[in-house]
Amino acid sequence: MKRKCSTVAIFGKFPPSTSSGTSSTPPIVFRRPCFFDSLMEETIENAHILFAQWDVLETPMFCDDASEARQYLQSVKDLQAVMQRLIKRDTNSELLLRPHNLMLTAITRLEKEFHRILSSNFGHSSNLEPDDQESVTSVSGRSDLASSVADLKAIAECVIAAGYGKECIRLYKSVGESIIEEELNRVGLSEMKSSKKKKKMDREVLEKNLKSWLTVVQVAVRSIFCRERILSSRVFSCSPKIGKSCFSEITRSSVIRVFQFEENVGRHLKRAPPEKIYSTLDTYEAITDLWTELELAFSSDSTSVVQPHYDSALVQLRKAVRSMLTGFESLIQKE
Repeated sequence: MKRKCSTVAIFGKFPPSTSSGTSSTPPIVFRRPCFFDSLMEETIENAHILFAQWDVLETPMFCDDASEARQYLQSVKDLQAVMQRLIKRDTNSELLLRPHNLMLTAITRLEKEFHRILSSNFGHSSNLEPDDQESVTSVSGRSDLASSVADLKAIAECVIAAGYGKECIRLYKSVGESIIEEELNRVGLSEMKSSKKKKKMDREVLEKNLKSWLTVVQVAVRSIFCRERILSSRVFSCSPKIGKSCFSEITRSSVIRVFQFEENVGRHLKRAPPEKIYSTLDTYEAITDLWTELELAFSSDSTSVVQPHYDSALVQLRKAVRSMLTGFESLIQKE
């Protein structure tokens, strides 16, 4: 007699069913690599290759062909996005170590490029005259400088967005101060500084210093400081507050230095002969006219620092004029 093979005999016992008729055995889950994880790994690896290539190169990154520079900046931005995503997952993740080190390498290179562009394109200015309009608008008036400003702006925006703005700002201020000091010395301030230490000045030296100072202050206010204000505002256009702060700190010591010299000259003028009264009055009038331009160039916070020295210079000149008038009256009475 043939026995019928039951389904149970062939396949074994079925697992008990739930009331809904579905199996209680948990399904097997196959973990697939996350698409974003793969994308992050690829971004980190691409950044590593690109940064390593430029780390050993001494050639400028920002040149006529800006495609490589744009690629570098974009890689920094992509790496920053990866780091932000990893931080959201776990701020203490060991996965942050490699992109963090890569970011430091990139920022170091960008700071080097920033320094090179700033010092090579905006130092050693030539033919600066008090009324030279090109010196005031040169930041945007020539294609080479306009391109350099655009490069500085791109680097500043990238570095600030990556969280390294303080380093960029500190570098900009340091180079900017050196450039302005160099330009002021080039137009004659350093020579006057050496004579400032003398307790007495003969008439020829005094008159020469007075004329030289007037030229220096006009060039400084109308050209050097004005150009720096434009440059700071454009490089840090992403943050007007940073631009104003940079300009203020870069120029503050130079402005004080310029007007402190005139304070000293004013004291010497008290002993000048009466016939020097006309040149002294011309100087006084010229300084008075410059205040409006100083207010336009500097913010209210900056002018509050500059104004005491500016006022002191005017006070010394007024005292010198009174002293000359007294001497002039004495000469008339003697005659």
